[in-house]
Amino acid sequence: MNRFYVVCSRLCRIALAGAFGVLSTVFALPAGPAHAAASVKIKAKYVVNLSGLKVGELRFVGEIGRDSYDVTGTGKLTGLPQLFTTFTGESVSRGTISDGSVHPAFHTIAYNTVKKDYSTRIEYASGNVARLELDPPYKEKQSRVPIEKKHKVDVIDPLSATILPGPAKGPLIGPESCDRTLRIFDGRERFDVTLTSVGLGKVEAQEKGGYAGAVIVCRVDYKPIAGHRRDDPLVEKWSKTGAIEVWFAPLLEANALVLYRVQVPTPLGSAVIYPKAFLVSTGGPEG
Repeated sequence: MNRFYVVCSRLCRIALAGAFGVLSTVFALPAGPAHAAASVKIKAKYVVNLSGLKVGELRFVGEIGRDSYDVTGTGKLTGLPQLFTTFTGESVSRGTISDGSVHPAFHTIAYNTVKKDYSTRIEYASGNVARLELDPPYKEKQSRVPIEKKHKVDVIDPLSATILPGPAKGPLIGPESCDRTLRIFDGRERFDVTLTSVGLGKVEAQEKGGYAGAVIVCRVDYKPIAGHRRDDPLVEKWSKTGAIEVWFAPLLEANALVLYRVQVPTPLGSAVIYPKAFLVSTGGPEG
């Protein structure tokens, strides 16, 4: 497999950006749950930069309320001709929010490279994977840590992990919003992501009407659980590094934070995903 694709594929998982899984086809999906309270609509465009070179753009759109969410990530990763692989697709997640956590109901991701197409569909019940469809099917290999039934219990998908519900009490922008462990299952791999507060930052609007203000900066500790290759150098590198960093921007009306910026070390240099545009608007109650 192309080295660039391997790095990008791992980057998608480690960076929480289910939005990085991207496809050119739009799914025909049933309507999401109604929002009982005011919701926040977000439209964001991200640039993917690898070692100083722009290698792609991502889009993140959705609606996030205090009790539910419905989000989509699309985009494209490319590279230098004859050296890198093109990676395109779309990812969709929706679910509910309660007790300071997201509870996905549905997640899908489909992406393609010049060699193969991939798709994943996950349906949840009570926080557990109730139905899983993979194309191509998952293959057990001696080099991989096997995925067992216990690895599909009390988990969330990568795109849902881009949303951090705020605490019931206390400030939204504070250590309590960041300090948590996310149990992530993307259909093919199970891993933990532990977020630790580093402090606060401040960003300026990238375009007219864009978000400007405080962000919370979190360090990411990655722990592979199952589905990964035992001899994968990227898994080993990311499980030992403390250099992975993510920023989250607040959505005050929704009492939640959403992914704003990601920085991850790779064998090809530092990968940074940052917003080219980040627009937030408030919607009224929906019935």
